[in-house]
Amino acid sequence: MINEIEKSLMQKYGLEGYHSGGGCFHFSYEPPNIPACAGPWLINDVDKETLEPSFEYPTDENQNCVFSFSIDDLEQGAYCRVQEYIESLSIFGNIKATDYEIIFYATLKEGVPTIKKLSKKISQLIEGEDE
Repeated sequence: MINEIEKSLMQKYGLEGYHSGGGCFHFSYEPPNIPACAGPWLINDVDKETLEPSFEYPTDENQNCVFSFSIDDLEQGAYCRVQEYIESLSIFGNIKATDYEIIFYATLKEGVPTIKKLSKKISQLIEGEDE
């Protein structure tokens, strides 16, 4: 169940609630112009002791969160373009592309604008505009 604080954060940042099964709840952001085989961005707060996702909704915009975006079902060319782009960003810090997702850590306040910017670039890369 979403409480008023969580609902307020979702409205403020243009996010939705997402239940991925097994009791895991996430904030989510579905970027426009990205095929259904990619994403959505899933956002969870991070447990302060283990630094692992808690699988609960964030409750504070200054809370450290993990942001992840699935890329493993992209067409091969788009997958490679997105992987290369994210790898080029990894020199700036805590963003990386694994074999199946893009992942980084930030506060909700810092991370949501980042995913929106990344989503625009990813959309272009999927469409092949930056070849």
